[in-house]
Amino acid sequence: MRDFRLFILFMMTMFVMVISAQTQQGYVKTLGRAEKKGEALSGVSVRVKGEHNAVLSQQNGSFSMVLTGKKNGDAFSLQQVQKTGYELNEKGIIGRQYALSDKVPLTIVMVSKAQLQADKQRIENNAYQVAEKNYKARLAQLEKQKEENAITIENYRAELKDLQDKFENYQSLIDGLAEHYAHVDYDNLNEKEREINICIENGDLERADSLIHTLFDPIDVLKRGKEALIKIEQQETRAHSILAQANADMIAVLKQQDKDAEYLYQLYTIAAGQFDHEKARFYIETRAELDTTKVEWQHDAAYYFYHQNQYRKAKAYYDRSLILYRQLAASNPETYEPYVALTLNSLASILYETRWTAEAEKMYLLALETCQYLTTSNPEVSESIIPIIQNNLANLYMDSQRYPEAERMFLATLEANKRFAVSNPETYEPKVAMTQFNLANLYKDTQRLTEAEKMYLSALEACQRLAVSDPKGNEPNLAMVEGNLGILYANTQRYAEAEKTLLMALEIYQRLAVSNPEAFEPNLAGTQNKLAILYFETLRYAEAEKSYLSALEIYQRLAQANPEAYVSEVAGTQDKLAVLYSETEQFEKAEKMYLSALEIRQRLAKVNPEGFEPDVAQTQSALAILYQKAQRLAEAESMCQSALIKYQHLAASNPKVYEQEVAMTQNTLAVLYYITKRNAKAFHAFYEALVIYERLAENDQSQQENYDKTLSVLKVLYMLFDLSGEIPKECEADVEKIKQLLEEP
Repeated sequence: MRDFRLFILFMMTMFVMVISAQTQQGYVKTLGRAEKKGEALSGVSVRVKGEHNAVLSQQNGSFSMVLTGKKNGDAFSLQQVQKTGYELNEKGIIGRQYALSDKVPLTIVMVSKAQLQADKQRIENNAYQVAEKNYKARLAQLEKQKEENAITIENYRAELKDLQDKFENYQSLIDGLAEHYAHVDYDNLNEKEREINICIENGDLERADSLIHTLFDPIDVLKRGKEALIKIEQQETRAHSILAQANADMIAVLKQQDKDAEYLYQLYTIAAGQFDHEKARFYIETRAELDTTKVEWQHDAAYYFYHQNQYRKAKAYYDRSLILYRQLAASNPETYEPYVALTLNSLASILYETRWTAEAEKMYLLALETCQYLTTSNPEVSESIIPIIQNNLANLYMDSQRYPEAERMFLATLEANKRFAVSNPETYEPKVAMTQFNLANLYKDTQRLTEAEKMYLSALEACQRLAVSDPKGNEPNLAMVEGNLGILYANTQRYAEAEKTLLMALEIYQRLAVSNPEAFEPNLAGTQNKLAILYFETLRYAEAEKSYLSALEIYQRLAQANPEAYVSEVAGTQDKLAVLYSETEQFEKAEKMYLSALEIRQRLAKVNPEGFEPDVAQTQSALAILYQKAQRLAEAESMCQSALIKYQHLAASNPKVYEQEVAMTQNTLAVLYYITKRNAKAFHAFYEALVIYERLAENDQSQQENYDKTLSVLKVLYMLFDLSGEIPKECEADVEKIKQLLEEP
């Protein structure tokens, strides 16, 4: 009897377990393309979150998942979908909520990695060909207008510059466009939609544009979407009897919204390909605003604006992307934490570009922390992202003169890139060369000149070799290495080698800037500045001035279109020109340049004091020396005191970088006091500098010379006091300390 009761209990338990589980059917297929429909895909491992066992798709692509404790309508989500050589066509399905249904199968689309790469390459090639064709056609039209005198030379130059800018902007977007269209599933498209996508993939942009406008009005899309959503909200407030219809309408609206978004992306693709960036901005931004919860739409807009150097808009869209990626990562960290890390890296790069250095460092470190968290669950992905962030962080440390930290990061990046280059040389050999270049810059800045030259030459050899097979991808890197190697040669007084190397870099940038000015004119200006420094050091002042003025003209032109990115470069070049004019005693020209640079830097410092106050202090200090040379001593003293206050403020939070500047400015001020016969003030200022140099010399022997020179001046002043028999009361304490130093053996 007892055994029978146990049997009944067991059967009831099994019955409860059966009725508390439901089966979700599914189907896995390959991505449908224009030339071939998607096919059933077998051997795909599918795992539901919360379930222990994965299921495999059968020969016909079907699979069945038993969901314990679930009933029809309950939510479930996928945790993993895998097959060697394939990837999910839409990564967003991982972590997405689905409603269990024993009648509606779940369809999963996967794409062969080889097919995806081939499609991307084909679409990229077509896009480049179309862009080049459009560029040449517009260029020929402009040349004809010039020959027929139908356009002024000024307008011709302006339109040529505009055309070249648009050509470059489109080139920077091609990779993202190819990624998008390579993932389009043609099985879900009607005939007209298929025709539109085929036209875009093959580069027939005008026909694609015409077809889209027969289906869709981009101007009306936001209004239409909002009106539809308002209508649905009104329906939902009505009686419960029509709620089902409202839900059905919502599904229809969201489906239409996805179609609208795809049309907008296609129009954006076409506009960018035709160099119409006003329309391209409108389309990509309208798509992003259509649904601010779609992370891909926000990220695409952020990427576009970042590559346009429009940092404020880029940051706004990256901020949105970060919020959405974090929400997705909460339920599926393995898939989405890498996107969180990359978005943090992009945000940090924007902060770094706009000189919010402390905030950028925090963001980079957070991105690194996110990646390191993934090293156990997704090592392949996290390890490929970590070197990117480390390299960016190392550059930040180097700019902040935190050289040991920068070297540690660069060496870690170099080791990772070398390791990856073994299996993927095409991608990682250029990265190895650029990390060597960065390390060489660090060694140059820290006076480790032998190591710097060795690292530059290693990077140079790699870039020269890579430029033979891929000049477009590696010539810019080659010119960059040549430019900085030229400066190293100049620093070691190998002036002939320096000039030869810098002129080689200049030739590359001049050639590249003809067809792609927006990308390479900044590099061209930077190389002109480097040549000018060489000419200045070798007393070839006329050539130095010519090179500086060429750089200044480029930066001023770039700053008109994008002040956020280039106005600080204008100030920097004006500073260098002012030094040249001061050295050649052209004081009026020097003052004009310094004051213009100072106005720019003071304006920038109001918004970002951390980033630009050091530049303000530097320019004020230089102006003080100029006024001293020109015997305008009252103005020199006023400017020197302003610089000193700023350097003292900066040194309070960063003594390692700015204490030396405080000491140097104290010395300049002391000289002014001495010239104007205020020996007591001069003595005190020199003594303040001496105290700093003494402290710095404990850890840096190069500061000993500054200490000795300042002490020598103080000894002379002490002797003057001693001879006169009068020690000013306000510096009695300082004099007593110097007296003790003199009495030491």
